[in-house]
Amino acid sequence: MHAALEPKYRSGASGTHVVLVFDTDTVNAFATPYGIDQIVLFLNNPRSGEFARFDAWVELLFTHEYVHVLSLRHWGADQPTLTFLRILLGFPPNLWSPPGMIEGTPVWEESKSGNGRMEDPLTNMIVRTAVLEDAYPSLAEIMNGSHRWPGYAMPYLYGGRIVGYLAGVYDADAVYDYWMSDSVPFNPNGRLPLNAPLAKLYGEKRERDELEFNQQAEQLRRKGLTAFDRLTRDGYVKRFLYLNDEGDLLYFGSPANYTPGLFRWDAEEAEAVHIRRQLSSNGIAWQGGRQIFSEDYFAFPGFGLRYELYDGDSFFLDRIAEDRSISFPALSSDGDRLFYIEHDNRKRYLRSARFNTDDELVDEITILEVPFTGMMQYTAVAPDNGSIVLLVREGEKGNGNLVLCRRQSETDYDCNTLVHGPGTKVQPRFAPDGNRVYFSSDVDGI
Repeated sequence: MHAALEPKYRSGASGTHVVLVFDTDTVNAFATPYGIDQIVLFLNNPRSGEFARFDAWVELLFTHEYVHVLSLRHWGADQPTLTFLRILLGFPPNLWSPPGMIEGTPVWEESKSGNGRMEDPLTNMIVRTAVLEDAYPSLAEIMNGSHRWPGYAMPYLYGGRIVGYLAGVYDADAVYDYWMSDSVPFNPNGRLPLNAPLAKLYGEKRERDELEFNQQAEQLRRKGLTAFDRLTRDGYVKRFLYLNDEGDLLYFGSPANYTPGLFRWDAEEAEAVHIRRQLSSNGIAWQGGRQIFSEDYFAFPGFGLRYELYDGDSFFLDRIAEDRSISFPALSSDGDRLFYIEHDNRKRYLRSARFNTDDELVDEITILEVPFTGMMQYTAVAPDNGSIVLLVREGEKGNGNLVLCRRQSETDYDCNTLVHGPGTKVQPRFAPDGNRVYFSSDVDGI
């Protein structure tokens, strides 16, 4: 990585401290050139579909953070302005650059392999929605961030598009020269080519995005595809859409005008009802009169999050299986048996257990396991409780396959690949007859 990138950025970096954090469910990383060059990587995988087409997650993550080190650390004898600012401010002055350039450059660099966020159908969805809703962000929002959807991701996704446009239309050296410039970092136009001020780059890229996605929408209409009816209009995040055995449509939501939590869609009133305060979620299970949630309700005393199981029926929201990282719970139809995914710092496990009279997990069995660098996500139980389907990746690379595990006996399951191939596969669900599995995918690349 250093040999490939350092000749381009010419940062002078010679040794970077890398901290690997396993004992957390946080999906993140950060880097700093302040004091010492350092990168901290949280090695848990993101939920499939949230970074869509990531192939080698850790490589993508490290590339992004190492570009931060290389681009932000510039100052020295041949850069008197930056050196003066370094002495005056007490930190590397490139940290004073607009967030759209700080985050856009690593997003552009990570995407050169074809797996980063610029080559991502999820990013296309966000930008396409902005175009079709006539809500394309302003240049100020892209460069500085915004409260509007997609919130904190705006400098990353749109900033990456502007940096990529600069590199594509002008030259990649224009990006590298930007970070090596001795001009003050808070005036980006002073670092860009004379014929490529930010306003021009923004206007040209926006025009191209609007043309591309409007044409794409028109092509889809000609094929007979129509828009879905929109149920909610509060924006932001909707996860874990779930139909329980009482016919309620549930989801975890983090809309701008509500406290995050569990929501129920009220079809009669045509509105979302906030039924439970919940700061985070990594799975919902609500069957057979039992409610089980995976969330980080209490602050994990270590570094980051830890998703644990909570009993939603308990008055005090009791934890189940304390101090264990458990996600994607799924209940049998009678609510007596729980399937879930657990991980330690070595492996990920698909496990099953039943509840005793004190609502404790007993008779736990391990159905399937993969290395920590693999993936296990999105569980669903068949109506007859005899099978479970989930997303599995055994190695470090790839988008994962849907795997079906059929029960052979009380303690033995036979697991086989159900769906493989390219594209992201998320949110599998059994049909009511149990003979089919539905799932969402971006295999068409749209």
